[in-house]
Amino acid sequence: MKLENLFPKFEELRNSVAEVADTYRVEPVSKNNGHKIGCTENGFPVFFIECSDAPNVANIHLRIIDVLFNQKCNLSVNNKLIADKKYCMVIMKDSEDDLIKYFLDVITLILEQLPKQPTTKQLAVELAKITQLFTNKPTVSEDTIQGLWAEMLVIEQSNNPDYLIKSWHVNPTDKYDFNDGSDKIEVKSTTKQIRSHLFAIEQLNPNTGSQLIIASIQMVKTGVGCSLFELEEKIINKIKDRDSAIRLKEKIVSTIGTHLSEINSIYYDYMQSVDSLKFYDYKDVPSISLDCIPQGVSNVHFSVDLSNVVDVERDSMNGLLHGSL
Repeated sequence: MKLENLFPKFEELRNSVAEVADTYRVEPVSKNNGHKIGCTENGFPVFFIECSDAPNVANIHLRIIDVLFNQKCNLSVNNKLIADKKYCMVIMKDSEDDLIKYFLDVITLILEQLPKQPTTKQLAVELAKITQLFTNKPTVSEDTIQGLWAEMLVIEQSNNPDYLIKSWHVNPTDKYDFNDGSDKIEVKSTTKQIRSHLFAIEQLNPNTGSQLIIASIQMVKTGVGCSLFELEEKIINKIKDRDSAIRLKEKIVSTIGTHLSEINSIYYDYMQSVDSLKFYDYKDVPSISLDCIPQGVSNVHFSVDLSNVVDVERDSMNGLLHGSL
């Protein structure tokens, strides 16, 4: 699945001047709808989205995103004036190129899954899902990035990435990384020389009706390699469902916030990670039984060396989730 790259259009608009005062110079988002991409006088990207109705809807004002409904605008497209037409304006108030590119991609995906002229309510619902994502998290740890990169590699290497994305955990505190309501996958990564991972005791004691697979990756951080966003592009090129692409981007932005430029400078050895990817039946992984934990003891974690544990082949796995690996 290929995404239309709007950034070159935005760059051209940012470097130009409107021919008429109080008028935005714009370009069409695509040939399939009447939406436009423009640039504010401050150099910020702005979408002009056509809706099929114009009810009173409260505007959204966040630190770096404004959503203004039913705004009368004057637009200039190829020197042709569109005067006093109402649009929903989605403005990103940030000039960092990496963040702008991501913003353009996310809004483009949302517009492509909506009707050509969505209702204001339809648009408001979709925009509400993503506006809070573009908030600034205080910090993002390298462990968080490593964990996200490892989960994305499992998706990228799978034979059904769409299904894995649908089964991806919503909350970072969820017990397992992938869960389709029946079976589970827990992804572990390490930069150590030995295949050693930290487990919570509950992770190796799933409910009796579920099958659990442990995915293990040995990673090497490099000066030049595969960044999280390059890995994302590999996944985008393999998935078929645009909802999967939106969910992937939502997951990335909800994890890293607006720290895109810092994250873009972190690289891992892609082939090393691919070659090291192995899968284990949880029943073969050394563990501690819940029955051995004294009453009142909680938050038990322990490290396990998988070096001498026999891994399982993908073609021997059953079920929708494990069969998607």
